[in-house]
Amino acid sequence: MKNWLFGIAALFTLIFIGSCGSPCDNVECVNGQCIDGICDCERGYTGEKCDEELTPAFVKISTVTVTKFPFTPRNDAYWDLDDESGADLVIRISDNSKVYYKNTDIIGVKDNAEEGVDHVFPVNVRIEKLDNDIIFQIEDFDVDDVTFEDTYQFMYSFKKKLSDHIAGFPSTITFTDDRAEIVLAVTYAFN
Repeated sequence: MKNWLFGIAALFTLIFIGSCGSPCDNVECVNGQCIDGICDCERGYTGEKCDEELTPAFVKISTVTVTKFPFTPRNDAYWDLDDESGADLVIRISDNSKVYYKNTDIIGVKDNAEEGVDHVFPVNVRIEKLDNDIIFQIEDFDVDDVTFEDTYQFMYSFKKKLSDHIAGFPSTITFTDDRAEIVLAVTYAFN
C-alpha cells in the first residue's frame, strides 16, 4: 500500500511540476521581451504585445548626406559661370514658417562638389511638427563678384512630411528621384 501511495504522490508531483511552465510561455511580445508574463516594450512601442507605435515627441536630424544632385543646371551650363567649376553645395531645411538650418557662411560649403561622392552636412536639427511639410533644399553657394554678397541658387528640393517616413523608426530616411537624393541620419525622442 505504501508503494501505491508513493506512486500516486510521485505522479501528482510530476503533473504539478509539468504544468508550471514559464509565465512567458504563451506571451507574444512583437517589439519587446517578456518579463514575468508581461511585455517590456522597446523604446517607441506600447500596448499589451508592444505592437503599437508611439508618436515621437520630435525627430532629430544629425546629418544630411547629398548622394546625388543636378550636376549641371537644366540649361547644361555650369553652376559657377565665372570659373566653370562644379557647384558649391549647401543645404537649407525649412517649413512654411521657420528655417531650421542653412549654411550662414563659407564654413560647411562643399566646394566644387563632384558627382558620385557623398557630401555630408552635419545639421543637428530638431523637428517637432512631424505632420508639417519640411523642405530639404539643395543650393549652389557663390559670392557675387561685384557686391561680394553671398548668393544662393536653387538646385533641387524635396518637400516631405516626416510622419510619412518614420514607421518602424528607421535610423536613416532617404528621399530620391531621378535628379537628386538625400539621406537623413535620424534619432527619435519620446515623452
